[in-house]
Amino acid sequence: MRDPQQIDSKEMAKWLDIRKNNGNPTTLLLGSRAGALFRSDHFYTSMQSMDHPIFNQLSMLKKFSQCYNLLKKLPFSETDIYSIFQTSLKDMSVTQADACLASLIMRGYFAEIITTNIDDILEQALTQVDIKETRDFEVLIPGRGKLVPEQKNFQYRITKAYGDFSAREYYVITGHSALNQEKFEELKRFLQNILAKDILIIGIDPYWDEYILRMFPQANDATIWFVNEEDLIEDRQVAPIFEKRKAGYITGHTGAYDRFMTILHNDLCGTFVPMHAEFAKDIISRLEDLSSSQQNILEEIKKLQEELDKLSPRRRKR
Repeated sequence: MRDPQQIDSKEMAKWLDIRKNNGNPTTLLLGSRAGALFRSDHFYTSMQSMDHPIFNQLSMLKKFSQCYNLLKKLPFSETDIYSIFQTSLKDMSVTQADACLASLIMRGYFAEIITTNIDDILEQALTQVDIKETRDFEVLIPGRGKLVPEQKNFQYRITKAYGDFSAREYYVITGHSALNQEKFEELKRFLQNILAKDILIIGIDPYWDEYILRMFPQANDATIWFVNEEDLIEDRQVAPIFEKRKAGYITGHTGAYDRFMTILHNDLCGTFVPMHAEFAKDIISRLEDLSSSQQNILEEIKKLQEELDKLSPRRRKR
């Protein structure tokens, strides 16, 4: 095993730029800590009543791992889990980090994306930069259609390795046991083909993402970059993915998904994050409404002032 080397975002940005310009953009793997469930307060509130009172004293990372353990251990029905996910995801929206990621995808730094998240936040973020499903990108879900690595129908491809919540086809807790053997082997070959390429991994959780970590091919000489707020380089689930690969890592506060995506976007593109055209029009329309309202208020104030000026001489005469 080669020893992974610590790198910084600027070094990574340089290589991302080189690969993009050579027509070989880096593959991206988004782990569960980059998803909406991880940042959903409602999710933790829903799960804390099932655990020991010490749950609230745990760090966010420990809480997230414990939630997975509870979902696996306790006798939740499929309906129970669906209800927990539904209420936990319904009010989640695109963050600045998601917008930065969508901007980098739009600019061509990533074209092949694998995610272990079952929410649709990434799709929403891409829509905001005018990248649309079935026109610019496709979403692949295990068990639905044939998975062929070489067959890309659009410029961008998102593979939701654990399925999709809105389609009610997801394998977060059960793994891929719901798939028949043929479909599972097809998924495994597909993922191993993609994961064998130069890849950037962000937001992996060793519990939630255990199944995708097992999919990594061992004999491979491609580059792997690992970014995470937790130092998992020697974790028993994570360490095997570095076998025979040139590896670099960023961990600690800078490695958290929300912070890292903002930093990487700044290194590659500056601080400006583009907005979807309709979203921008809506903001302009609202500002125009505010401006009009302000003008009306000023006119009313002027009229009141004129009335006061008329009353002033009368008061002096008295």
